[in-house]
Amino acid sequence: DDDLGSGGPVLLPGRAGERRLLLAGGKDGRLFVLDRARLGKDQEAGNSVVQVFHFRGGIYAAPAWWNGRVYMLASNDYLASFPLRQGKLADTPDAMSAQRFGNPGATPAISADGARNGIVWSIETKAWNGADRPAVLHAYDAANVARELWHSEQNSQRDRVGQTLRVTIPTVVNGRVYVEAKGRVDVYGLEPDRQAAIPRTAR
Repeated sequence: DDDLGSGGPVLLPGRAGERRLLLAGGKDGRLFVLDRARLGKDQEAGNSVVQVFHFRGGIYAAPAWWNGRVYMLASNDYLASFPLRQGKLADTPDAMSAQRFGNPGATPAISADGARNGIVWSIETKAWNGADRPAVLHAYDAANVARELWHSEQNSQRDRVGQTLRVTIPTVVNGRVYVEAKGRVDVYGLEPDRQAAIPRTAR
């Protein structure tokens, strides 16, 4: 049960003269940073592994990319952001969330106004054999993921998500965040009388 690719590959945009990278993680908690122009086919000696990162738990989620950073949230770990510099990721994250997520981690989604006002969204779910529970939608400042902006349990009577599905990804479209739950989809948007990014639920 050590599948490579359990999180799905992500291609990073390349700059002229720099390596074009591919990220792929596995259940053993290793994230491989590969030169996608030199994968080596069936020749191990030709395989170009640029970097390998080790996370606390298995990787069941794909990383996200925005504005020069990679965002990763492995199982039983913290949301972490890694800057990309000169064709490599920083050896250590430049920021991590205060909260540690359980199994299976989460695939982050990014909303932003171009290169400004980035928000990292993630859904806290449950282990494969875990009891039913509400999902929790989290919003972090993409420039510093140590700063959580909001989560759906802050005002649970108003904002609580439905019963969680495992391995779900937030979808962000036109200023709304869509969260799939058992038997329904919860939709979050800005409060009409406020400018702050405080979602409300519509079902």
